[in-house]
Order: sequence, then structure tokens, then C-alpha cells
Amino acid sequence: GGGGASGTGQWNPLAKQLNDAINMIVVCWDIVPKGPLADIQSNLLRYRSNEPFPPKIKAINTVLSYDKQGRTLQQMIDQLRQNDSVRQFNFNLINNVLEAEGVSSNFG
Repeated sequence: GGGGASGTGQWNPLAKQLNDAINMIVVCWDIVPKGPLADIQSNLLRYRSNEPFPPKIKAINTVLSYDKQGRTLQQMIDQLRQNDSVRQFNFNLINNVLEAEGVSSNFG
């Protein structure tokens, strides 16, 4: 049972990248996730083995476009890395989806 809605399964690689991206937005901007960030992340955690739909990826890409300094997420992470030990992140799967949708990536 459980209907597949539990968060105990393996991460879909694209879902994992998007979840990591949301976590890094929270860290870089020092915010509490709310609105689209919280809703999308909640669904990612609940359905971690499912690939997220392109509109969800595009929504997070749009959120990133609101950075006051016009940085990509990768640039924000690089700035954090100057003072803190931050692991490498790869957003290639997200970038592939955005490219297929004809959308410029703010993930870097």
C-alpha cells in the first residue's frame, strides 16, 4: 500500500537537482521557502521518484530571475564558496529541460 506517495523511494535525478536548487536558493538568499518554492519542494519531497514537470522547473527558473544582483544560481553558490565549504552542484538535467522548452536558464 501507500499508493506510492511516500518519500522513501529513490530520488529521480532531475527531481534531486531541482530540490538541491531550491535548497541553495534558500541558503543563498537566507529566506524561508514559501509560495512556489515551498509548494514545489513539498511535491518533490513527496514524489521524489517522479520526474518533475517542465512548468515546475520553469517556475523555479523564474524565481531565480528575481535575484537582485542578476546572478545565476551557480554564481550565487560560487560566491558562498569564497567563505564557506560548499560542495559542487550540477544542474545539467534542469538546463536540458529548459533548453528543450526554449527557455534561458538562470541555474548556470
